[in-house]
Amino acid sequence: MALGGVLLAFNPGSGEPPDGAVDYHGLGAFASIVGGNVLVILLGRQRQQIGVTPKAGRVMVVLGVFGLASMVAFLSVASSGANVLIGLVERCAVYPILVGFICAGASIWNRRTCARSSGEDEPSRPPMLKQQPACSLQPAACSLHHQNARQARSE
Repeated sequence: MALGGVLLAFNPGSGEPPDGAVDYHGLGAFASIVGGNVLVILLGRQRQQIGVTPKAGRVMVVLGVFGLASMVAFLSVASSGANVLIGLVERCAVYPILVGFICAGASIWNRRTCARSSGEDEPSRPPMLKQQPACSLQPAACSLHHQNARQARSE
């Protein structure tokens, strides 16, 4: 994915090189889209190690699969020469990567906020190295849940 981004950055354009030239822009886009969607799928499948909730993990896997399917559709539309909705299909291949990373970040952020609101100490190690179950409750419910748990322990 990173190499694809570098190729895209150094070879801007429409993806239509002059005759006989290598299309580095197209190669970079292909590598970024495939690599990004595969990464979103893998992160969704390994959700416990990175502290993502089960729901967010499932959403990430679905987004990654949708992105890869859209990449196949983009390649078929682009090779047909029809140019019908090609921009839409291309964005359907790219945007699941961004949305998947946003889902992961929001889930991790929510988990850390939930831990802070319950009065727990911040983990000294990243969640992926310190195996802790993620809180699957919403922030308000999470705070109440942890408050009730503390009261039960003190009694």
